[in-house]
Amino acid sequence: TRGSWNLPQGAIEMVFSEDMRQACSSSWQQAVQHQFTKELKEKSLAPDVFARYLLQDYAFLGALLSAFGHCLGHAPDLRAKKRLSAFMNHLCLDEIPFFVRSFQDLGVKTDIFQAYEAPFGPQVKAGPNGHPALTDTTIAFKELLTSASLEGYAQALAVLVPCEWIYQTWASSDGSQQQQQQQQQQHEQQQQQQQQQQHEATAGDAWVELHTDSEFQNFVCWLRGELDREAEAANEHTRRRLAEIFAKVVDLEVAFFSAAYASSNCT
Repeated sequence: TRGSWNLPQGAIEMVFSEDMRQACSSSWQQAVQHQFTKELKEKSLAPDVFARYLLQDYAFLGALLSAFGHCLGHAPDLRAKKRLSAFMNHLCLDEIPFFVRSFQDLGVKTDIFQAYEAPFGPQVKAGPNGHPALTDTTIAFKELLTSASLEGYAQALAVLVPCEWIYQTWASSDGSQQQQQQQQQQHEQQQQQQQQQQHEATAGDAWVELHTDSEFQNFVCWLRGELDREAEAANEHTRRRLAEIFAKVVDLEVAFFSAAYASSNCT
């Protein structure tokens, strides 16, 4: 069950991961307070924007699973392997069906979203049947996931931790009081749009819920603990490499959210 993700009390103190977050705090804030994440939580995200995002994220999912697979292979003990395999199970049994339901709700044709399951290479610039290809950001993200996860356990963690931690942060954040007031002011206008955007809102709510789930939250804490432990035992050269990977992921997350607003037909 997904309960096997749960982090026991007494986890090690977070040190390296927090230092890395602070070192790229500007990009981090751009990611967790991005227009995309705000509109998603406010239920004001346009359906075409969400569809473009989901298609790119669906293409990204295969690389993410592979990265977790490499991480599992490098994991130092059975306990770590069990936690990682449980999360991979969640990605397969919960997230993949979420994507399929969401594409159907958003009116994305089956042949289009299924084409994104193919392992497109970096050389591909035009998608099949005229639908949008992978963005440069998605390609760069997939390449980083692959290269870092092949380097070793610590490097795989350095790419996976910010990926999941950013989602944990923006999904669980209630926002500032000012943001909440602005959200309230927008409520009446949003009510008029809700009927037209019902499918998007339903899919968007489900996406937020997947990342506010307490088991996901605990898994991210455990993942951070693994990175901190590995970094503590690493030499200075390796720690610099881990910091480089971490910062690059944060920059790519910002670009990934922004790319969803690029106009293109995806249905």
